[in-house]
Amino acid sequence: MSTVSTHVLDTGLGLPARGVPVQLTHLPNYPPTQRAGGRAADQDRPADRAAEQAVNRAVDQTAVQTLDQPADRAVDQTAVQAADRGVEVGVGTTDDDGRVADLAPDGLEAGTYRLRFDVAAYAVASGQDFFFPEVSVTFTITDERHYHVPLLLSPYAFSTYRGS
Repeated sequence: MSTVSTHVLDTGLGLPARGVPVQLTHLPNYPPTQRAGGRAADQDRPADRAAEQAVNRAVDQTAVQTLDQPADRAVDQTAVQAADRGVEVGVGTTDDDGRVADLAPDGLEAGTYRLRFDVAAYAVASGQDFFFPEVSVTFTITDERHYHVPLLLSPYAFSTYRGS
């Protein structure tokens, strides 16, 4: 099983960002990613195959409806939106050093995940204004190891990378 940690640095202040709420979500219905050899990472799980098929049907249906029906007619996006939903697997708040050491102490299986940083809550707590009320980072776990996902944050920009 894999683990995930994060570290948020406020580059505008030149300090660790203390008190940033962080949520880790598993996205089992996210479009599958390809592994080496061309095999989809989630290909072996029936629930993921069914969800992918539902998304593909919805996309195909949307394309047909767009061509065949007036533009003002609403299109059912339920299956398409299912790819963006997820299951919360961990929450935390950055400590005095701007870190959340382990967002999933029970471990994570291979798949796609999203880290959501509540920048608005940090802005209020630190007395700053930020252009981005939240930052979401979607990434894929492909093997068993520790994944570290730092966030560099300033009032008008952010950056992230796969750390070590």
